[in-house]
Amino acid sequence: MKKANFNIQKSFFFNVVFYFLLTGCSSAYQTELPNRSNEHIRDTIDNHKASIWQLYLNARKTNPSIEGKIVFEFKILPHGKVRNAKIVSSQLNHNDLEIQLKRYVESIEFGDQNVKTSEIEYMFVFFAE
Repeated sequence: MKKANFNIQKSFFFNVVFYFLLTGCSSAYQTELPNRSNEHIRDTIDNHKASIWQLYLNARKTNPSIEGKIVFEFKILPHGKVRNAKIVSSQLNHNDLEIQLKRYVESIEFGDQNVKTSEIEYMFVFFAE
């Protein structure tokens, strides 16, 4: 089980923090394959941070008090597609933003690799400085 914590965006008065927990699935076939690396997952999310940040900033235009964390669980399949994304918990209290973030997470492509399916728990923390 691997954990990582990333500060990915610092702009004006806000920060976005990403946190994830990575575990591999345990089918007999997949146990011989390596895990997708934390670095690859981080780099892929980093490539999407501007769009995630923009979703948050757009939501703040109508509700400037939005802050808190939202936790997702999802799988990254060996071919790089995200499946079974769900919101585990949220403190944002902003349904539209939560739905937009979930849809965006589901659209991320991690690229085809010869790896196990990765089970991810990812926390986005949006807060004002």
